[in-house]
Amino acid sequence: MKDSICQHCFNFDCSWHNEFKPVEGWSAIPTHLHEIGDSYCVLKCPLYTARRNNLILTNTHELSQLCGFSWRTFMRKLSRDFKTIERLLFDKGFVLKIEKEDGAVNNRYYLQRELTFSEHKSD
Repeated sequence: MKDSICQHCFNFDCSWHNEFKPVEGWSAIPTHLHEIGDSYCVLKCPLYTARRNNLILTNTHELSQLCGFSWRTFMRKLSRDFKTIERLLFDKGFVLKIEKEDGAVNNRYYLQRELTFSEHKSD
């Protein structure tokens, strides 16, 4: 079996990395590592952070279409119910990253393609 996607993750601020506590919402298979003991092979994780070159610059119109909302509904949910937007995109294999710049009028929106375990296995 290949390594967990955690081996390729650049998010070092998660409960698994810091305290070996499972991350809420991840998809993982319990496993046993000879050198370490009981562990998990993580298949998909909401906190997974890929290298920056995996980011796709997008805009709110494209995001609203991807989520299946009108642009107005999307903007309302983005400001009031961000978790719904995150979950919808995560279920489609993406993580939304928002880059907010001081003094900038608009934010930059990026979709980060999630690395799935099946893609990882083919490496």
